Amino acid sequence: NQAPSVNAGPDQTVTLPNSAVLNGTVTDDGLPNPPGTVTTTWMKFSGPGTVTFANVSNLTTSASFSAVGDYVLRLTASDSLLSATDDVSVHVDPAPPRRGRKP
Repeated sequence: NQAPSVNAGPDQTVTLPNSAVLNGTVTDDGLPNPPGTVTTTWMKFSGPGTVTFANVSNLTTSASFSAVGDYVLRLTASDSLLSATDDVSVHVDPAPPRRGRKP
């Protein structure tokens, strides 16, 4: 039995209020069997605000952010005996200033 191989995807930059699209990948040797399945979970590892994931268990999901700044999101995969992680960095920019109409 080997630990799963995890890739959280490329680092990203998003502008509020946009979400980051996360596209992780996991490969595993299928052991131990049973259960022969891998569970995955996304979490915020670091960052200035809160992160809301559309679905923390899906490899492909989205993450929205409450504040600007630099975040590290961690993808963990477990085959029930061994686990592995990979991180993705997301830089969140403030929303562009809105231009008002001239009277």
